[in-house]
Amino acid sequence: MIGCMRIILTNLWFLIILAVIIVGFGIALSVCKSDLKWLGLSGSIITLIAVILNCRKLIRLGYKNWKESKRKIDYGHIEPTPEGNKECKSRGFR
Repeated sequence: MIGCMRIILTNLWFLIILAVIIVGFGIALSVCKSDLKWLGLSGSIITLIAVILNCRKLIRLGYKNWKESKRKIDYGHIEPTPEGNKECKSRGFR
């Protein structure tokens, strides 16, 4: 059950499509009922979806693995690589 929820909550396209559907229903209900509270309600649900989208990596990895991934810092290459030199020359830096 937790694995299924993790897959759903970390699926970017599912959450975006869900947000669009919720906004559509909110607008439709607001127009049909002439009451803006439905649009406000859909906005609050969109805010929750945005929070979930922001926390996707944490949800996907779990707290322990997420914290460990934040400890590893990639400083890049100290020595220039051939690819980096080629890119600099093509942009006119050297």
